[in-house]
Amino acid sequence: PDQSGQLRVRKGTLVNVSHRAAHGWVYAATVQPGGASSEPVAEGWVPQAVAKRVSLCRVIVDWPAEGSGTLGLNKGDLIAVSREAERGWVYGERISPPRPELPADGWLPKKVLE
Repeated sequence: PDQSGQLRVRKGTLVNVSHRAAHGWVYAATVQPGGASSEPVAEGWVPQAVAKRVSLCRVIVDWPAEGSGTLGLNKGDLIAVSREAERGWVYGERISPPRPELPADGWLPKKVLE
């Protein structure tokens, strides 16, 4: 941010947008996965171009990856879904818990999410 009232975000920061302005900016507050945080919630303006609309979903059953481009999941994982394809598949990114040894994003069946 270069002015007071702007929110500092990094790639992967989850925000809840509460207002969209005509000038191409949105007012948002940071969101912590799982609702628990040791940091205070921050809020402010960010350019709409840096925000991507996602739906947060919880995995309800374990699902192993089915090859390249798919995302293996464990029950309880938090997933940010950004795209939906035909035949019940969605594209998502694992938000929590972090698993650096596994791919962070990929295609998965919608039926394993709530």
